[in-house]
Parts: sequence; C-alpha cells; structure tokens
Amino acid sequence: MYDVDLSHAPGCKIGGWAPWGLTDPVPRFCVTCGTAMTPLLTVASAEWHRYGASWIPYEDRALGAPDDDSGSNPPGIQVSDANHLQLYGCPAFAGTGHPHTDPVQ
Repeated sequence: MYDVDLSHAPGCKIGGWAPWGLTDPVPRFCVTCGTAMTPLLTVASAEWHRYGASWIPYEDRALGAPDDDSGSNPPGIQVSDANHLQLYGCPAFAGTGHPHTDPVQ
C-alpha cells in the first residue's frame, strides 16, 4: 500500500524523487566535483500505477479502470520498454559545465 498510494507520485515530473527501477536506488555523484546529484526530470512510460487509483487525476479517471493499463499513459510516451528516463544535475555548480547523467530504469 505504501509504495502505490503514499510514497512518490508516479508519472512525468520535474524535480522530486526518482522512482525505484529494476534495482535499488543508487546515489548519483557528479563526475567533476563528487557532489550528490539531484533529480531534474523524470520522463515516465505511465502516469499512474495500475494497482491503485490514489494518484490518478480526477479528470483522467474516465480513461480506464485503475487495474487496466489502457488509460495510464495519456501522453503516449514509451521509454525503453515501459521504463523511466531520469535526468540528474549537479546542484553545487549548476550551469557551469558539470555534466548531467541520465539513467533509464
């Protein structure tokens, strides 16, 4: 119940917390300065979990039943076989040439 209804919001988002993927969360560090990187953007292949309705926006509830994947992707985004693309950046030196990282999970 916690993961589906109470923890991080699923779907595409700016900032926040990255969802767990195929592995446990792995801290990302800047290769230039070693600072812990923060999530900038998550591009998800689904906007909500099929196991619960708590994160489905009211205006999207008519798109499909919560246990049916047919309506969980209104924008039609597909990232590498239904995964998430996550972009992380260095908060200590943003915009100064420190590289971003972009795992797909």
